[in-house]
Amino acid sequence: MKKALENSLEVIPLPENLTNIISQITAVRTISDYVKKLGINIVHTNTSKDRTIGAIAAKLSGALHITSCHSLESLRHNLTHIIRNSYMTDAFIADGFSMKDLLIKSDRIPEEKIYVIHNGINPDDFKREADIRYSSRKCLGINENDIVIGNVARFVPFKGHKYLLEAFHKLKIKYENVKLLLVGSGELEAELIDSANKLKIADKVIFAGHIEDLNSFYNATDIYVQPSLNEGGELFPYTVLYAMAHAIPVIVTDSGDMSYMVENGVNGYVVKNKSSDEISDKLRILVSDTVKRSSMGKASYRRLTENFTFEIMYSNTLSLYNSLLQKEQLTN
Repeated sequence: MKKALENSLEVIPLPENLTNIISQITAVRTISDYVKKLGINIVHTNTSKDRTIGAIAAKLSGALHITSCHSLESLRHNLTHIIRNSYMTDAFIADGFSMKDLLIKSDRIPEEKIYVIHNGINPDDFKREADIRYSSRKCLGINENDIVIGNVARFVPFKGHKYLLEAFHKLKIKYENVKLLLVGSGELEAELIDSANKLKIADKVIFAGHIEDLNSFYNATDIYVQPSLNEGGELFPYTVLYAMAHAIPVIVTDSGDMSYMVENGVNGYVVKNKSSDEISDKLRILVSDTVKRSSMGKASYRRLTENFTFEIMYSNTLSLYNSLLQKEQLTN
């Protein structure tokens, strides 16, 4: 809502609590009336909270309903969802091909209704600057010659921090000038801090908590690792795109569509999930080779600008809108 208001877009408030039938009916009626009033052609939903309400409102007002799928999780949990998916949704935008496969195989959604549009960002919003790198490292107690391995994520099981800590433990045995910088918080924070102590790497691991200015984090980082597991719904994380925008080599697991973000051996490495050995092996390659870190970092930025920019995402989404509207006109 804040971004919409900042860009002078009209915002229509809905009930905050959509768990009871009264608030749900109110929300449907509000959206439907607004769509009819302005002659809106498409209702586009993005989350499990607004998906069903938006679909019903679109159906009542004669608009098309498109929904985006941002997590690698089923959209089919009850009879209402089955009806919504089958009769009230004209198109599904999947953030990745793995989500498309899940929608087809698990949710039984026809392939022709599913469109893959990867997330995108504006590279110009992110800058790698020497002065920011220096000040960020100074604030975090990191020496200039230290090689920093970074990760931004909630401390929850599916983000795979356990395997990153184990990999870093194996790496630290050989390399002294390495630091692991973890940004985030969550239910596993105390457990992860305890693990760092037991692995005797606590002096090299920085639990930075929440950082508002992620640009400072990425500037301080030399290698980015996303060790997410298959079972958590990880699909196409923006945190990896941010690392690529900062020209950082990336190590990811083969979860979700992350293998599309990283071309193995070009802008980073793709490893099996839950494999601390593989993560450690790839970290050794990058830690020991400054030239490779630099070349892979440049390849990260190039891959981002060629495939995953906001302009590409916007253009693909607009093309889908126009295609669906044209198809609707032909059938009416």
